[in-house]
Amino acid sequence: MVRSQEPVLTRAKRNKEEYAADSVRLMYGTLRHILNCACGDELVPVNPADKLPPHIKALMKREDDPDDGKPFTAEQFQVFLAVAQRCSKLYPLYLAGGQTDAAG
Repeated sequence: MVRSQEPVLTRAKRNKEEYAADSVRLMYGTLRHILNCACGDELVPVNPADKLPPHIKALMKREDDPDDGKPFTAEQFQVFLAVAQRCSKLYPLYLAGGQTDAAG
């Protein structure tokens, strides 16, 4: 692999194959580690994955998810509780957590 192939690989994983930014970051980190080991074993003279240009780093940046961290609606929480009551030993904890009043 040469440095000119990195942007192609990263763009393909992010845009064409629609991997999430975190997945691309993990793939790139694995590739960089493998190439660092190859450098250490003198199999390759230099690691082409050492430094990323800013436009490639931008492809690995997380996007803000508008639904990230939103609580359940009342209806969704009731469904969750029904399943938890049947399947989870933590049902009392979920029930207590759902009955707290954050405003009070």
